[in-house]
Amino acid sequence: MDIKIQPGKSLPKIDTSADASVQVASEKIDAGKAEENDPITAIAVELVEGRIDSAQAVNRLIAETMSMDMVAAAPESLRVEVEEVLRAAIETDPYLVSLTQKLD
Repeated sequence: MDIKIQPGKSLPKIDTSADASVQVASEKIDAGKAEENDPITAIAVELVEGRIDSAQAVNRLIAETMSMDMVAAAPESLRVEVEEVLRAAIETDPYLVSLTQKLD
């Protein structure tokens, strides 16, 4: 099998804008609806469909993290500290702040 690139043919441009990223994410989420048993996918689907806002999505993601076996088995004082650290990071870390802003 021979594959040749024809001279003069240009490759399609790849759109790297935020809108293109959201579209790709939406398509992946639509394709992943069969996996709605996954709580993270379910949160993403609800966010993309507009049923929850970004603050609700973040709160639900934190709740999912806090319900993980390892965290749920920890002493209450440690659980409180973990949640405080997560929320502080989301509010102050520049990278996490930018990710949260992209959810809107």
